[in-house]
Amino acid sequence: MKASNQLWRSRIGGFALIGPLLVGGTGILSGTAHADATCGPATVTTALPMRTPLLDWSENIGYDARGDLWVSRILRDKVERFDPQGHLLGSVEVHSPGAVRLGPDGLMYVVSGDSPLNLLPGPATGTVLRFDPASDNPVAQVFVTGLGMPNGLGLDAAGNVYVADSRLGLRRFHPDGGLDADWTARAPQNLDVAGGVDGMEFNGLAVVGNSLYTTLSSSVTGRVLRVPIDAPHSFEVTADMSSAGTLMPDDLVAAGDGLYVTTTLGQVVRVDPVSHGVCTVYSGEPVTSVAVDPAAPSDLLAGTESGDVLRLRPNG
Repeated sequence: MKASNQLWRSRIGGFALIGPLLVGGTGILSGTAHADATCGPATVTTALPMRTPLLDWSENIGYDARGDLWVSRILRDKVERFDPQGHLLGSVEVHSPGAVRLGPDGLMYVVSGDSPLNLLPGPATGTVLRFDPASDNPVAQVFVTGLGMPNGLGLDAAGNVYVADSRLGLRRFHPDGGLDADWTARAPQNLDVAGGVDGMEFNGLAVVGNSLYTTLSSSVTGRVLRVPIDAPHSFEVTADMSSAGTLMPDDLVAAGDGLYVTTTLGQVVRVDPVSHGVCTVYSGEPVTSVAVDPAAPSDLLAGTESGDVLRLRPNG
């Protein structure tokens, strides 16, 4: 393991602050993004097979505190629950669900309205819902309203909620659901080219200590940004997927050896946020989402447009 990865692992292990991993001005990539030849293709198996092709499109995945996996079935308008053995235990009704994440309060948070139709001008009808995964029959309750096309989602240890809204940009909400207008105004905005946002449609989002990582789906370079939570105007470029020969980044997750970013073109790319090195660990069908298996932290689970949930075991 490289020294930079040892530093990264030590920071994410206990929800400690990452601090300024990158240096340089707002939106500037410190160092040059480059292909990293130290990783090989992941071992791939099917963790959860689809039941009906496409209709089972697994838009996003996330684990609850018990270790059950929740899968956002965007075309079924529900989030399904599976136990570690892959048995379907139940579901929660959610319109066009996107990212689903465990909060520090033990509740599951999920965005609703993750539809390209919500990119069009009109009322902002997207929401964040939450539900109790410990309930025998959980029902999603409205937590946040007034979103455009909410896609990515993350929470910090204090319970603040961050949304990557493909239409409206990054948003932060207090634990009571109120918009943090000051933080939101200072966060990166669509097409802020001078600041380093070379596109639009904020998509994936991962909170790691005092940093927020987010992807831009419609970026000419397939950009991944790091946003310091304490200073969102000082965001920086972490990597460009074009350095790995791909574009259209989607979801992402922090793992022990860096970030893993999925792409709509069918790749999972490992990013070293310290060296900016990128390395493709999977190429295949379009990948919508990724999560770390809490029972096997070296394994990733990945959602797909076909509906299968894959298990990826990176090698090297």
